[in-house]
Amino acid sequence: MRFDKELEKELEKLTETHLEALRKAIIERLAEQGLDNSGIAGASLEIEDNELTGIFYLYYLDQGRGPGKLPPVDSIKEWVQSKLSITDEEADNVAFAIAFKISEEGTEIKKDRGNGLLLEEMIEPMMKSLDKALPDFLSSIVLKFVS
Repeated sequence: MRFDKELEKELEKLTETHLEALRKAIIERLAEQGLDNSGIAGASLEIEDNELTGIFYLYYLDQGRGPGKLPPVDSIKEWVQSKLSITDEEADNVAFAIAFKISEEGTEIKKDRGNGLLLEEMIEPMMKSLDKALPDFLSSIVLKFVS
């Protein structure tokens, strides 16, 4: 096997291992912070082509949402229905009221970053771990081809 192909293959494995650890840490933090009552956010996390992706509103669970535009009422309605045992019409009303309040005041996560997902706190240790692992990883690949 060519060196560049071997290097690429092994780098993908190393990256995927770290991304999987990050995916698990995010799911755990979602649960700890009570940010994923429906389970949709955690279930949406996927690793594909060495990228970790998830549902659009993970950004807002991390950064919060400031006042301004009305957030998507349908997404809030899903959350309302997962939390409360109410009729569909009542869920529409509650979801709209929540969306309106968010558009007026923003979310608590935006006001107090400590309430959010805090992705930076999880990504930084992963990056440090990759930095530590890289020299040994590269040495082992080079040794395969030198030997």
